[in-house]
Amino acid sequence: MPRNRDRHPLVQLTELPWWVSVVVAALVFAAIRWLGPSIAGTSPLLTPLAHALAANAHWFAAIFLLPVPFALLRTARRRRLMDGQASIDRIRDLSWHDFERLVAEAYRRQGYRVTERGDSAADGGIDIELRAKDKTLVVQCKRWKTRIVGVELVRELYGAMVGEHAHAAIFVTSGRYTPDAIDFARDKPIKLLDGEELVGMLKDVQAKGTNKKGEPKSQSSATGFPTDSRLPELPVSWRAGFNPRRTACRPCR
Repeated sequence: MPRNRDRHPLVQLTELPWWVSVVVAALVFAAIRWLGPSIAGTSPLLTPLAHALAANAHWFAAIFLLPVPFALLRTARRRRLMDGQASIDRIRDLSWHDFERLVAEAYRRQGYRVTERGDSAADGGIDIELRAKDKTLVVQCKRWKTRIVGVELVRELYGAMVGEHAHAAIFVTSGRYTPDAIDFARDKPIKLLDGEELVGMLKDVQAKGTNKKGEPKSQSSATGFPTDSRLPELPVSWRAGFNPRRTACRPCR
């Protein structure tokens, strides 16, 4: 499947809150109903076309309301997915796709703008992209019951992080990490989240919940990142105005 940015706009709307589709539909209606005829003015060519479109503005707007029920169903399904996980065994029984959705929903409830990229066959080792203000984090997810994540996969994520010009990376697994993987990530802006830490994060998010609008109750820190001790600690040079776009990739050791 293509990445989110290559998908049809209506498909992208199904992955956003339902009210986004309503706002888009209202804007489309206003543009066709009133703005179009205003721009056309008295042009003998454009005026008949603009008025013909204006008469059917409600039908054009209705197209952008089609994603609303799908967006509502998606939100309800993810809420059930999040609230139904209470142990590492249940998490390990999820499909790989539901595991990625679970992780994405956990960070979404912490206040991040989340882009899911795991449907792409060529995602460069990145399943989820997180944004908070001017900071970007990339996330890779591995739902394994018994396997241990080695240094090779962590090194690949680091390379993908640099290639994407991201500020930090998070590796999330339902398993564990080898000592070499932990050593590799220690001096880099990479957080290794194992199965037990993932369960802890989910319990924290479940406890905080969402408000009546479905928005996360957790607050962002002064640096623009939602407060969470499981986020990677950026090196001092990075936090002090570091721009990853101006930095060449350091050799992966």
